[in-house]
Formats: sequence, structure tokens, C-alpha cells
Amino acid sequence: MENTQKHAETPQQLFEKGNQAIADNNRYQAATLFLDAAVKGHCEAQYKVGDCYYNGFGFTKNYEEAVKWYLAAAAQGSAKAQFMLSECHHWGRGAEESDEKAVEWLRKSAEQGYAVAQDMLGWYYDGGENGLEKNDIEAVKWYTLAANQGYAEAQYNLGVCYYNGQGVKKDPFKAFELFTLAEQQGHVFAQSGLGDCYFFGKGVPKKDYQKAVEWYTKAAEQGHSIAQYGLGTCYYSGKGVPKDKLVATKWFKKAAAQGSPQAKSMLKKLKKFIDKV
Repeated sequence: MENTQKHAETPQQLFEKGNQAIADNNRYQAATLFLDAAVKGHCEAQYKVGDCYYNGFGFTKNYEEAVKWYLAAAAQGSAKAQFMLSECHHWGRGAEESDEKAVEWLRKSAEQGYAVAQDMLGWYYDGGENGLEKNDIEAVKWYTLAANQGYAEAQYNLGVCYYNGQGVKKDPFKAFELFTLAEQQGHVFAQSGLGDCYFFGKGVPKKDYQKAVEWYTKAAEQGHSIAQYGLGTCYYSGKGVPKDKLVATKWFKKAAAQGSPQAKSMLKKLKKFIDKV
């Protein structure tokens, strides 16, 4: 007699179906499939269910449920889940707001090699945040670990450290190299950083105002206020582009709208152009 009984799907099969449902833009089905796999102990599915509840993807947003599933995945060693538990404690979302617990989970994730957590831990040391004392050397250490994995945010942050000589010997050429690596992944702050390198002649053979304008423009058009100010400065002074105070005012206004004090100062010198932009 033939065995016509259906075999139960494995947690991995359910997880893979969930990923396919995402590709098919079926959020609820994806979340449900991930939940089915998570209940059966699939670590990555548990993390995904946490994300579904955290972001309101397929399920109604519910931070408490998100934390429950992040804890389940973290107990199985998921570095991503550990990172998200850090975020939950940092913001008090579904868990006690606690700098100590946020750092504890973040460090666990970072020590497993999760680049996002390594960069964030570096950021905490960089700014002396979340109960950690400012420590530039530790910041560089964690930025480097994440940058070496190709994480653009860390490449940029480490580049800033080399540019300013913060926690490491000043090396503008290394900064330029790191900004370039981050820019290749579309990192807008790195694009602005390359503009600074060319404008001030740091990390490059000589000043090149035309290339500075090129990079400032790329970042400014994406809304980066420092690049908008830099581009305004180029038009104001005629460096790399023909002098044009009207265009300069346009970019200073955009930067000032985002709170740039330097741009606000420049607008005071360009009062007669403000109403024309």
C-alpha cells in the first residue's frame, strides 16, 4: 500500500519559504512562515520574527513580542538578535531602558564579529555614550574590526579618526583611502569627506577644487548639510566653479535649514540674494 501521508516541512524549509514570500512581496505569509519555523527552534527564523514584530512587517508592530523572539534567537547565539536587544534596551522598546544592558548585549554581538555592532560600540566609545567613558583608542579598535569586514559606516568613521588624528596617528592619505572605500558603497558622508580632502588638499597630492565640487555636489544633492555648505562656499568664492552668489545662497539656505551655523552666518552676508532663491 502506498504511503500517501504528507511529511511535515522542516524548520529550514519553512524558513526558505518565508524568504521566498518576501521576494514575492507577501509580508504576512513571510512572517507566518518565519513564525512556524521559529516555534520549531530555527534560530534565524526567531530573529526574523523579532524583526517582523519590531518593524511591523507582516504582523502588527509589537516591541514586547519582538524582544521575546530576539531573546530566543540570542540564546542560540544570534549576533544580530543580540544587537537588536541592545537597541531595544537603548530605546526602551519592549524592554527596560538601560545603558548597562544595551552595552552588554552590544558587546556580546560585537565580540561575535557582527560588523554593525562593532561599529556601534566604536561609536559609543567615540562619543562617550551609553555609560561608557570616551576612549578614542577603543573606538579605533572597534571601527577597524568592522571596517575590515567592508562595513561602509565603519570605514567612514575610521577615516574621520585618521583625518583628525583621533585615537590614531593623523594620516590623511589613509583617511582618503577609507572614504573612497565607503563611497564606493554609496556612503554620503564619505562623499562629503572626499570633497573636504580635495578642497583642503589633505590625503591628495594637491588641492583640486573641481573635484571638491564634484564630491560636494554628489553629497549635497542627497541632502548632506556639510556638503551643501561646502558647495555653497565653492560658489561663493569661485573655487572649482564660476563665482555665483545666487547659487551659493541656494546651497547655504539648504544647509541652514538643517541647522548649519556656518551656513546661517554666510546667509547674513547674502541677505539681498535670499528672496531670489
